[in-house]
Amino acid sequence: AKMDKDFEELQQAESFQAQREAAQIADEQATDRRRAKRQRRKEAKKEGERLRKEADGINKFAGDGSFLDAMKNMSPEELKKMAEEAERTAVPGAPKVPVVSAQQMSSSANITIRDADD
Repeated sequence: AKMDKDFEELQQAESFQAQREAAQIADEQATDRRRAKRQRRKEAKKEGERLRKEADGINKFAGDGSFLDAMKNMSPEELKKMAEEAERTAVPGAPKVPVVSAQQMSSSANITIRDADD
């Protein structure tokens, strides 16, 4: 009877220890995940700061929604001058984008009407 009791206690102790080890491993994995997430956040923050600094010279318009009005009110000469300056100060490797005035965009040649059934 004592041997059976000792064996049962040993089995219980081993299963308890296995549970403890499994919980410890799970905790360590969760900690590692959180650490990696913090690191990613930190890197994303640095990347955001770097991009903001790079964009300082490029973005010349305020972010208050007045961009379209400013573009509409620009004369073609101003637009051309701004486009030439942007081309000079462009970041190497940046894609070239054609400059189109608001009048050109709204011209009827750009509007095509399609029927729903074709």
